[in-house]
Amino acid sequence: MLTAAAGLLLGFTQALALVWLAAVLGAAIAFALSRHLGQASFQNLGSDRIARLDALVAERGLVVLLALRLVPVVPFTAINYLAGLTRMSWTSYLLGPALGI
Repeated sequence: MLTAAAGLLLGFTQALALVWLAAVLGAAIAFALSRHLGQASFQNLGSDRIARLDALVAERGLVVLLALRLVPVVPFTAINYLAGLTRMSWTSYLLGPALGI
């Protein structure tokens, strides 16, 4: 609804740029909060599954992130926070929302 309203108020091109920038910025803030507040706890859980998942995301973060963005039942915000808990690089993370949006 807000995206459509922005399109009506600002026009397609300006709304597209504004909504894209706001979505990437919001995703980056969620990633940063999660990384700062929860990554150490996540890493210390010690599960083999978590360690394998973390290794996969650290190695192929952008591919994993883009694949998750294409699944409509996985909430955008949950992906942002969960990605911050892993060792995914900032570059991979920022490219994910920028391309996936």
